[in-house]
Amino acid sequence: MCGIDICPVHTRTDVVDPVEANVPARAVQYHGEYAVATLDNPAYGNPLAALGSLLDPNYEPPNMFITMVVKVGEGSLGDVLAEGSGELEKATVFKETFLSPNDPRLEEFLDLNPFSSDTSKFNERLTEIMHASHEMVMSSVKEGLIPS
Repeated sequence: MCGIDICPVHTRTDVVDPVEANVPARAVQYHGEYAVATLDNPAYGNPLAALGSLLDPNYEPPNMFITMVVKVGEGSLGDVLAEGSGELEKATVFKETFLSPNDPRLEEFLDLNPFSSDTSKFNERLTEIMHASHEMVMSSVKEGLIPS
């Protein structure tokens, strides 16, 4: 266990956080035997993605977020992870990445310098997009559309 009382990975606790600068984004909610998790896409933060963007003008960077629906039974995501390597992949019934860095909804922020500018409006836009996508998948789970 991580030692955090409200940890949505190790307990069936619903958490939908806003996107903040230098803080991993997350939304985790449970419904029945499924967990819906929307997080920063690890591929987007990979240094090779940044390198690809610098070296190849035609490089398509990975999408910024990932949503997964994982069958956890009566447990939590942490229980699936504790089962060992590969178990998360086996228990995942739906997975998609979303929000390209070139998405038109982010166009007004293309010239934003994250090191010298106020990024709060950018983070608010990311939060809106992330939460809307998460809620769409969560609704699909509640309606029985996922898993199909």
